Amino acid sequence: MYLVSSTPWYGWGQVGIIESDGTDRHYPRDRHTFPYWDPAAPDRLLMLPWGSDPTTRSFEIDGDSLVEVDSWRTAELFSYPSLDGSTIAFTPIDQSGRPRWSVLRLIDRSTGMTKTVSSKGLVPIGWTPDLELLAAPLTGGDVVRWDPYTGTRRPFGPGNFSDVVWDPSGSRFAAIVYRGRRGSVHRASVVIGSLRGNVTARIPEEASWVGMPTWSPDGARIAFIVQGSGRRSHRNASLHVYNVSLGIDSIVARPVSNARWASWSPDGMWLLVDDWTRKRWLFVAAAGDVQVPYPWLGAHPRWCCPSSPPSSTAIPVS
Repeated sequence: MYLVSSTPWYGWGQVGIIESDGTDRHYPRDRHTFPYWDPAAPDRLLMLPWGSDPTTRSFEIDGDSLVEVDSWRTAELFSYPSLDGSTIAFTPIDQSGRPRWSVLRLIDRSTGMTKTVSSKGLVPIGWTPDLELLAAPLTGGDVVRWDPYTGTRRPFGPGNFSDVVWDPSGSRFAAIVYRGRRGSVHRASVVIGSLRGNVTARIPEEASWVGMPTWSPDGARIAFIVQGSGRRSHRNASLHVYNVSLGIDSIVARPVSNARWASWSPDGMWLLVDDWTRKRWLFVAAAGDVQVPYPWLGAHPRWCCPSSPPSSTAIPVS
């Protein structure tokens, strides 16, 4: 799945879906929604709003058409489906268009019931596999695990994690950690940790920017993109594959564009990079021995199924 456009970063229009036989179909979308593979039903699309009509919708793919099967009133921004797709959490917006940071709303998709809870100064940034939220204090500080139903909060490891992505088993995460004092250049690196947030591995590679890590379908490897250096650093990035059990970090493609992520194929044999600075897609064998360029069709391609990256990974608005 990808966002159809003629020029990188501009003019995102329809949703494009390429089937296994090479058929490329385009489907309409409201310009203020972004498409994801629905974690509750992999053969469906979930459209999350980021402005205008604050409605989340699930669509079934029926040949050349999308058929709406359900919808939920959420918010223009800050809507988060749980990893299994059963629940949608969102920060409501008041009539003046400002977020109501003091509360959080939870929608049970199976019943449509909405529950409102106090946020206790926390802003959700994602879910854990056991249906707790990862959240950051509105006033700043480290990420915590938060049970919105009981109000319980617990520390989530040392450090202020960003771009937390869970492995297929739900027992480990990979994330980006930034370090650097105020006023200095921040450095980013990738860490791997446990369900409780304890860091179990740090990948030595550091740069001013590192893309979101993605897990292979078997949970044995992660892929991530590291931005290069110099004036054309966005064009001279490198694609890494890290073997978690062996602790080996390999560069499998360079140079590539600083795409937000690399998407794994369902069999774990290939990675797809939006090499936007060269206006192409690049298919890279996970072993690093083969590269296949492909004409650029649009932005933010992600493989299914399972979705890579997972549906909880937001498409960047800018």
